[in-house]
Amino acid sequence: MVFGATRVVGVSSLRGPRPPTVVQVTRILLTILVLTSFATSSEAGPAGATCAKVCKRVASCRLLSYDPCMDMCGQQGAEDTAESRASNLVQAKLSCAALADQMAPTDWLCTAEGASSYGYDMDGSMPDVWGTQDIYLFGTGKTRAAAVYSAISSCNSIMTLQLATQRTTEFDAATTSECHITQCIAPASARKKQR
Repeated sequence: MVFGATRVVGVSSLRGPRPPTVVQVTRILLTILVLTSFATSSEAGPAGATCAKVCKRVASCRLLSYDPCMDMCGQQGAEDTAESRASNLVQAKLSCAALADQMAPTDWLCTAEGASSYGYDMDGSMPDVWGTQDIYLFGTGKTRAAAVYSAISSCNSIMTLQLATQRTTEFDAATTSECHITQCIAPASARKKQR
């Protein structure tokens, strides 16, 4: 999984909000990491039972899909210590509103997902797929439209980079799933006005 914002240089014909800065993306990622209480570990193991509980809760609240949540949880070693496992269980019991408040306190937060595949004869009628790389990226903005634009722009940038990298090897590469928005979370202040 790739985290971060990558800008496509030289695309001046697109108009809209600027992609998020590294500081903005870092802030959102840290918020999400705190939400699931990921412990930093260089030897992170696969996501287990407590990750599954918190990710089921997050997915049932429609805040983030289950699979990307499990990927992030496993990669960050959220089950490496007793403290982080206990924190996961606490997070799994929070209300949807409380989880959403933690994930999007002041700005809209949208998730874009996409995928690319690599193998042989990828443009043919019977491609020989050797692997798939999924992309899960976040975008933030003061409006939903700005967050959507940010997430889609970042996802497309990473997709372009993945395809170019895959094509430098002996493999062909193709887009398996175009970047698309899977969730958007309104900022806490907007949700409180609706209540």
